[in-house]
Amino acid sequence: MGLLIRSTRMAEIMHDAFDEGLGDLAWRVEMAEGRLNWTRASDGTVTRVEPGTTFAKRIALKAIGSLPVEWLL
Repeated sequence: MGLLIRSTRMAEIMHDAFDEGLGDLAWRVEMAEGRLNWTRASDGTVTRVEPGTTFAKRIALKAIGSLPVEWLL
C-alpha cells in the first residue's frame, strides 16, 4: 500500500504517526517446521495462531479455504 503526500510537513507528521502507532499492530510471519509463527514487532512475542482471531473464526477460515474456488480468481 502506498500514499503520496505532496506537503513535506504533512508527510513528516504521517510518517511519525505510523512509526509510533503501528509497532503494536505489526506482526512478522515466518514458516517454521511447516507451521506459521507470528512475531509481534514491538516486543518479540511469538504465537502460532493468527493474532486477533477466535477459535471459531480459524475453523471457518479453514473450511472456506478448502472449497474449490480457484475458478473465481
